Amino acid sequence: MQKELLIIIPVLNEADNIIPIINQIFKYLVNKKKHILFIDDNSTDGTREKIYSMQKKFGQIFLIKRNKKLGIGSAHKMGLNWGFKRKYKK
Repeated sequence: MQKELLIIIPVLNEADNIIPIINQIFKYLVNKKKHILFIDDNSTDGTREKIYSMQKKFGQIFLIKRNKKLGIGSAHKMGLNWGFKRKYKK
């Protein structure tokens, strides 16, 4: 059984970096079962739109939208909780 990999990426105004990051992940982790979870703290530069466009290309991309800047620590915690619930959901 192949293990799954969850990559948690907190973002805030990272529109210019979204596509290169995703492309590099899919380039270097070819044989891995992976999911990419972006946690956006209310970006205003089009970050969410870039993520939405990449979701259409790759089904393993997910987005949690937060309505204000809550910080990187809480973003990581939210990502881990999301992954645990998804993995162990009955």
